[in-house]
Amino acid sequence: MAEETEVSFVVAGAALHCQVASHMRQIEMPYCHGVYLRGQAAMNIADSVVGDNIPTFGVCLSEGNPHEVAQTAQEEMMFPFEADLSMPLVGRRCKPNIYGKWQNGKDDVLVEGEPALTTESTLACEYGGVIYFLNDGQGVE
Repeated sequence: MAEETEVSFVVAGAALHCQVASHMRQIEMPYCHGVYLRGQAAMNIADSVVGDNIPTFGVCLSEGNPHEVAQTAQEEMMFPFEADLSMPLVGRRCKPNIYGKWQNGKDDVLVEGEPALTTESTLACEYGGVIYFLNDGQGVE
């Protein structure tokens, strides 16, 4: 790690990226656990459900992804990150296959009975990707 960064708690709307995907996204929260930080819903390690919490990440660049190479719809590719505008639109569609919960939660801080998510938390995809946080989401409006 080239630079020390401060570990902080993750809230709904934090930016995510998968190391083998083309696009950044935000973690989603279909319901709140009842804990808020700076007005945003705090999240826990069980918030790892594809579709509920974990979105697709555009195009998957992993050779381990079994899906066919296909054109990906422009609407799905666009997101509020300007870097997305220049990304490729052809490749294997990202359909994360997550097993288990986030790793590296804050064990001594519980959010609805589960360790709180932090900016050091990671989540593994069966296709070889590791999903990680780009920020804590606490500044997201």
